Amino acid sequence: MVARTYFRLALIITFFVFGHSLTYSMNNNIDIALSESLTKYNDKSLLIIDVRTENEWKVTGVIPHSKLISMHDNNYQERLSFLEELKQELNEYKSKD
Repeated sequence: MVARTYFRLALIITFFVFGHSLTYSMNNNIDIALSESLTKYNDKSLLIIDVRTENEWKVTGVIPHSKLISMHDNNYQERLSFLEELKQELNEYKSKD
């Protein structure tokens, strides 16, 4: 229940900040309407990477179907392997929308 509330709050904030579209940029800019991103999320074809620490994840809840790649360790020190893990995860989703 808590995770669902936080996820909805995150979607509302994203909608408020970015207006009617989300912009994702690696090599190209891809505009995705909020309704389309919700559809992709429900179809489990949208990759959500959660960069919070495992402790934060346990306290505030999990975004369903997300990948946890912590940017910091539990002492809030930057993890040196973060970028490599992120690149590896993104490479697995390279062929998807």
